[in-house]
Amino acid sequence: MDCGVDLCKYGQREQELHEECLSSWDYPLKIMSYEKEATVKSWYLVSFTYGSSPSDWHVVVERRVEKLDEDFNQIGAVPGSWVED
Repeated sequence: MDCGVDLCKYGQREQELHEECLSSWDYPLKIMSYEKEATVKSWYLVSFTYGSSPSDWHVVVERRVEKLDEDFNQIGAVPGSWVED
């Protein structure tokens, strides 16, 4: 299938923009829960590979953690932390 786009050139340009921090690949993901309100977690692009075919493209994302997660805060003390009596 040819859509008239050179995927190698497109991928190369996207990689350049990503490496120069000139593009934003942040993805908000809404997580639903029966126990509490839905939360939005943010994912960001770590790396990707590209080629001449869509099947050559692979994207690696990680979850962005800007503050301690609510569930983690409910633990009380951070595991391994110093607890004063």
